Amino acid sequence: MQSKSPSDTITVKRNFHFETTVRSALQTFATGLWGLAPLKERCRELACYAIVCDLRKKAGAAGSTLIGLHSAFLGDPGTGKALAARRMGALLFALGFLKRNRVVVATRDTLIGQYLGHTAPRTKSLLNSAEGGIFFLRQAPSLFKLDNPRDFGKEAVEILLQYMENKRDTIVILLSGPKQAMLDFFSANRGLSSRIANHIEFPPLTLNHLDRILTVQVAAAQYVIRPGARILFRQYLKRRRQIGLVADDALFANGREVSTFLQSLRPLLAARLLSAFTQKLTVEDVMTYTVSDVFTLLKSSGVLAVDKRSNSSNRF
Repeated sequence: MQSKSPSDTITVKRNFHFETTVRSALQTFATGLWGLAPLKERCRELACYAIVCDLRKKAGAAGSTLIGLHSAFLGDPGTGKALAARRMGALLFALGFLKRNRVVVATRDTLIGQYLGHTAPRTKSLLNSAEGGIFFLRQAPSLFKLDNPRDFGKEAVEILLQYMENKRDTIVILLSGPKQAMLDFFSANRGLSSRIANHIEFPPLTLNHLDRILTVQVAAAQYVIRPGARILFRQYLKRRRQIGLVADDALFANGREVSTFLQSLRPLLAARLLSAFTQKLTVEDVMTYTVSDVFTLLKSSGVLAVDKRSNSSNRF
């Protein structure tokens, strides 16, 4: 078909089936990703671009449709970086930017070899397995150790640069890590930053976001949490975030805090029920988290979300 001049008056028939597919893919991508307005806006822009590319093709436009899709996700643990990366595979495939709905997840341990000459084939093998889809490198800053010039991570970085440049039309590379660590990583590897079109921040989740995650996860597991227990846990999250008391790294784990909390709460509920030595347990009994369950867990963790002096736990 002969290419049309921009000044030509033409009518292009829209592909509403494709547009419906795009909208559905966007909705699926965004479901359960709390906040993240910059990421969602970027994905909306990509969706619009995919639709316009389809229209341009029908109009006979022959120009390149290649755009920069390599991305960096910057944020603390538990802010949704891994979930977003996995969903990007399905979204970009639905938009027509990927040939396969595939996301290959890698870390330093899966890329770096134990001896000279081992890193390159391992890194290339994983990158090749991701062709047509997404290669997602978690905790990217750990790949490069500035204080050790003999570290094999430098070799893996150089291979990543080659794939970003030479195969940018067949593979999308996503890198993730804490914001400051990522900025230091890019500062030490200038070529990486210049080849990444999208630097997207994943801010800490608010207490309201965490409360919504709690609601979704409790319902998905077919449990119920009483209002007082929910309030107690919210107080706990607030204090935990303030003092940064999480494991040994002093980082608040955002959404992961909720998952860990519920996984620890289930055995406590079971133990409480069976320790009562009652022969009759109702459906409500076996499905409901109480204030007692939450308080027992918080007490055993060493971080109480209540003020003992006011004995505020009794109010729930």
